[in-house]
Amino acid sequence: MRNKGHNCFSCDFLEPSGRHPEWHILGDCIPILNGKCTFKTMDNIEHYIEKWDMIIAHPPCTYLSSAGNAWFNEKKYGDKAKERKKLREEAFNFFMEFTKADCDKIAIENPIGYMNSHYRKPD
Repeated sequence: MRNKGHNCFSCDFLEPSGRHPEWHILGDCIPILNGKCTFKTMDNIEHYIEKWDMIIAHPPCTYLSSAGNAWFNEKKYGDKAKERKKLREEAFNFFMEFTKADCDKIAIENPIGYMNSHYRKPD
């Protein structure tokens, strides 16, 4: 996208593997989702964004994927299953923050699972 002239940034709690700190925001993306804010990239340069053109999100799917559904069985796994349900609710809320962003183009990557029945089918 940068080769096509777009000003792109990645944002994560992890350092970038692509060795480009000038394009990476280390930290929480939620406070900057709606734009009208400043942020610093890892090279300590401050940027201002009025409104994002596009958001492509890759929220963790550990508690949202269908692959782990068996682990939510409270009869079998008791308190561990209850804790997983709490973590799934937190993951759901994090996912939904992207859907509420003030941005015209939003793509949220996630496997088939909880979001398909508790939010909507992908399009």
